[in-house]
Amino acid sequence: MKQTFYFLFVLITFLSGCKKGSDLVENPPVPEPEPTGALTAAEFLKDFDVVGAKTISFDTATNSYLVDLPDGYGNKKAEVRLELKSSIALEDSLGKLSSENVILYAYQGTGPLVFQLRRKAGNRRLSIQVYFRFSGAPQIELLDKEVQVYPSYIKFNLRYLKNVGSIPSAPGKPGALVKIFNTKTRQTITTSFNDQGGMLYDNLSKDLITGDLTNVEITLQGQKPVVFEGVKFIKGKAVVYPSTSYKYQVLYKDTIKVYGDNFVPGQQYSVRFSNDFLDKPLTAAARIVDGNFLSVDKIPSSLPEGSYLLSFYEAERLIGNASYHVSFHETNAIESIWKGNIYLATMRSLDPVSVGRGESFFVKASPVTYGYFDSQITVDMLPRLRLRSGEKIVELDPELIIFTWSIAGLKIGVGKYTIPANLPAGSYDAHGLFVNNSESKPYWSKIQVK
Repeated sequence: MKQTFYFLFVLITFLSGCKKGSDLVENPPVPEPEPTGALTAAEFLKDFDVVGAKTISFDTATNSYLVDLPDGYGNKKAEVRLELKSSIALEDSLGKLSSENVILYAYQGTGPLVFQLRRKAGNRRLSIQVYFRFSGAPQIELLDKEVQVYPSYIKFNLRYLKNVGSIPSAPGKPGALVKIFNTKTRQTITTSFNDQGGMLYDNLSKDLITGDLTNVEITLQGQKPVVFEGVKFIKGKAVVYPSTSYKYQVLYKDTIKVYGDNFVPGQQYSVRFSNDFLDKPLTAAARIVDGNFLSVDKIPSSLPEGSYLLSFYEAERLIGNASYHVSFHETNAIESIWKGNIYLATMRSLDPVSVGRGESFFVKASPVTYGYFDSQITVDMLPRLRLRSGEKIVELDPELIIFTWSIAGLKIGVGKYTIPANLPAGSYDAHGLFVNNSESKPYWSKIQVK
């Protein structure tokens, strides 16, 4: 009897703490409203840290962290750790929410790290910049003391060793200050650069190509200058620049025209057509036109239709590359395959493709799938991808990725494809399977699956 009473007491107590299903439906929890007003870091972040940092401060005016690293800090990549509010997530490079809270960033001589935080429910997002700084003397090498000068730029071939952080080092600060002192005339030219490549965009060719030796002083904000003695500025060697302004699909009857600098009248210029399917490259003559262009007036008639890497030469010296699809009429083709940054959607990859099993890569088709901001782009506009290696064939479905090209007022649709984890390693030719049931010629570079 006592046991029965005890059981009933426990059952009644348990049921009294429960709600009926109707109660749960009629009184759902009220979701937390999305905040309004100015965006602040405190809304998104609980804590921010960089492993090994000496001090970290925050600039509320620009939503920027200023990270002071100790002299001799040896890590090639800074480890940034984010402690996020429970309602917040980090955006990845494709604008999708990620579960990651650690960012590894190559900080030496680069611009600031920029990342986006976004509410998991809602549209509020915050962009944060991270600047990395040192106070000790930087260690920088100038790898070539004969610096090539072009009409619109000069490039220092620099190697950053230690105590080099972001360029610029803080919001609103100048980049690296450069002083060029002519040891013969005693004149000084002052300029600056703002990127890892050490590019000067001033038109200084007349002032620098004198044959005189100079001392070049580079000063990073708040640090001691580095001086390189005995530097000579020379006219840059001929070069062809890769550009997506080149029409990708050309016909056999067309002329191919590429832009470059410092072509030398009387020199012999040529182009070699190659891909992973030709036994050997086919060569055609190129000539200088309008001073800054090379023209290929005749595409070899023996060249099979398809996608090619074009390598331009001055005599036997390679001066630049481009890629084209050659055919009798315009068709569907694969214009570019690349890994990494989605921002390369505005460019054309000239590198062979190597992908690990389970890894993803991007494909841009030709004609390019694009539209204005209010245009609708859907995944069925993109090709499927057929990979073939001998008797092994696999077909990959695209994931639609939209790249917004704000400066042009356009958005571009590219496909993201993932290599199956069980696909055997090897070299695979890549064909596009388009909505009109056409299959493209293989991309000029086979995909190496590791």
